[in-house]
Amino acid sequence: MARLLALLLTIGVCAAACAAPGQQSSSSAEPAPGGPAASPAVTPTGRTVRIVGLPSAPLRAVERLAPRHLAATGIALETSSRPTARDLVAFLGAEQGAGRSVADLALVPHRLLGELVQSGLVQPLAAPPEDDFFPGWWRLTGWFEGRPFGVPFAARSMSIWRRGDFWDEEDADAFYTRHRVAAGPPATWEAFERLATFQHRPEQERYGTVVSGADDDALWALWLQLATGFGARILDAGAPDEYGDIVVNSPEALRASEFYMRLLKLSPPGSAQFDGEAALRAYLEGKVALAIMWHDLTPRVDNPRESAVPLRSGYEPVPGVGGSAALLETLLLVPLAGSRTTADAEAALRWLTSADVQRDYTRQGGFSARPSAYPDPRVERQVLFHTWAYPGLVTQVVAIPSIPETSEIAALMSAELSRMVAGRTAPRTALDRMAVAIHQALAGRAKLRFPPRP
Repeated sequence: MARLLALLLTIGVCAAACAAPGQQSSSSAEPAPGGPAASPAVTPTGRTVRIVGLPSAPLRAVERLAPRHLAATGIALETSSRPTARDLVAFLGAEQGAGRSVADLALVPHRLLGELVQSGLVQPLAAPPEDDFFPGWWRLTGWFEGRPFGVPFAARSMSIWRRGDFWDEEDADAFYTRHRVAAGPPATWEAFERLATFQHRPEQERYGTVVSGADDDALWALWLQLATGFGARILDAGAPDEYGDIVVNSPEALRASEFYMRLLKLSPPGSAQFDGEAALRAYLEGKVALAIMWHDLTPRVDNPRESAVPLRSGYEPVPGVGGSAALLETLLLVPLAGSRTTADAEAALRWLTSADVQRDYTRQGGFSARPSAYPDPRVERQVLFHTWAYPGLVTQVVAIPSIPETSEIAALMSAELSRMVAGRTAPRTALDRMAVAIHQALAGRAKLRFPPRP
């Protein structure tokens, strides 16, 4: 019994499902979208700052904040979106090339920063904000070649999701008897695999974990998270915006790829064809014991309108070499070179990323890159463990690369990884093919550290 109690406490299910006495869910007192204005409304100026991005919860949050911004500044915010990153970059390039100004700010994943800078589509910040983000995050993701171009509006990082209600006293005792360790949070990949293997019961339609195999961004990101956890990288570079030796086919990357294939055997039938949404659905339907996912998807897990298992999961740091190693991607607000309202655009950028607005954004379900957003009493009073536990999941992070070729590299890697997951190529072959393709894409800017054997 003691082992079961310890397990439940470490998972945090009680913290996720119960509020402390005298506390209530913030949803019961949720203000109107955007929150109240901090001061009496000012007279509208008739000016507008236009923000373009990808369809996402952060972009919708900006739209909800627009009335508050108008009341505070007299300047309207107008949002629009393009369906994919490729569409967005092409759209901005075509509009700028035609001499049209279609937006003033863009809300983009930081991996696009190098491509946008190289294409002349963004301009450096005239007045950088105070750097009180999580340590190092702003320079990791918002700078390129020594200059600040963007500011994080939202944070994305991965975490371990773990179903606490899958464990009863009998399971806890059986796990301990088999492994001589308690079934606590997985601090290593070996521990993750032990837990997933123990919980894998396909005859009950319960699966140890879930991975995806479709040729999409989710596959690339999940493989990159596992590779990061094993100490592997795509490039051995000093910073996300720098080049370095191509090491995507290193021994560490091979171990991560072989681990990925073992996890596939513990996943639901058909996972080799799953895209990211299908993998998430398997968890939401209550079929999966553990998962490695983007943490900003956790509101969907704990939403009873969408999830069959709300408030039944604990969230843990992703294991890494000598600690944790969460894959990090921020969503940046960047000023566009074609803007005709540069001063208003930068003022809106600073307002949207300010500490006060970021606290409200976090309170309403977002994930800020500012640690000051989380100790706020309105956040701490939330019963949703996935929000106020977030700072403990990102003590160590590795940022996605932001060189100009990142999108091209992600696409070619995803295609090779999909073939690997489908069993059409062996892990070693897939990694070597990726290394050669990246070498060609970088056109001499990086050398192969591990040349494929003939």
